[in-house]
Amino acid sequence: MKTFNLNGEAGINLSKKDVLIFWARIIIAAGLLVYLIVKFGSFQFSEVLDNLNYYIFTIAAMLSVFNIYLQFLKWKLLSNVCLKETDNKEIFNSLFYGFAAGSFTPGRLGEYFGRGLAFKKNSLSTVAITVMIDKLFNLFFIFLIGSLSMIFFIDFSLHVEAFVTLSLILILFLVFIFIGVLLVNENLWSTLIYKALSRIKSIRSLKEQLNILKNLERKSLLKLSILSLMFYVCFIVQYGLLVSSFTGSMNFVFHLWAGSLTIFVKTIIPSITFGELGIREAASMYFVSEFGFTEQAGFNAAFLLFFINILIPSLIGIALLFKRGR
Repeated sequence: MKTFNLNGEAGINLSKKDVLIFWARIIIAAGLLVYLIVKFGSFQFSEVLDNLNYYIFTIAAMLSVFNIYLQFLKWKLLSNVCLKETDNKEIFNSLFYGFAAGSFTPGRLGEYFGRGLAFKKNSLSTVAITVMIDKLFNLFFIFLIGSLSMIFFIDFSLHVEAFVTLSLILILFLVFIFIGVLLVNENLWSTLIYKALSRIKSIRSLKEQLNILKNLERKSLLKLSILSLMFYVCFIVQYGLLVSSFTGSMNFVFHLWAGSLTIFVKTIIPSITFGELGIREAASMYFVSEFGFTEQAGFNAAFLLFFINILIPSLIGIALLFKRGR
């Protein structure tokens, strides 16, 4: 194998992948550190902890383990089918590298690059395409449930005519039923999407990597759909529990409703800020207050959701990435 020194010159016993991982460790660690300083440098953690119901919070935190397990199952399925990666340890590392690289980047774009650092047999571009498939199934449920929640919210806030609400719901279901049927249709992936992407000039050079789309079978697509729905529900339940832990209210329907709206809005707003700075918190504060609870409860719930589902896994990912380089 051709070797490189840290400047890319031949000579020292380091592969290209080793050099990439070396710089990735530095960039990801520095990026996350800067992000945390900017986001939480003047944050008063005591204000959050003083008003927290620790029993409910513990349940939400325990669900974080299940949340990550569902993401691992999804990524394992895609890694097995599309990337022919079967080492569970490497798949696990890949997922956590992605957490670390995506935590501070707009739209979590760093995750597309980060997950590829764990695999030796596959190029970063091939892994990125596979991550895109993973994210696409998440987006389907975010938009389906989020759009439905938004229609009911508009009716709740503006008291529009009933026939308008019912018409919007009917149109929404017809559109998403059609999209859902397409998503689990293996011919869509192996022919239509493959051919469409292959014609795009900017990614025509990735035609070989796009061949992984042909590996997606109906059984795998159905499993991916079920796991994506379970992941979404788990995430929303965590949010609802966290709101309950600050409001003392068990009006869980409103808490889940605010959660689906928050995730929906955060997804559709262009993620141009550093690490999506403030978008999640602002949306959460608005919707929670609209349902009669304090803005502070909305902010605190969004902050803790970030802490247990993104920040902690990201720190674990950085630790694994540095351990890899030893």
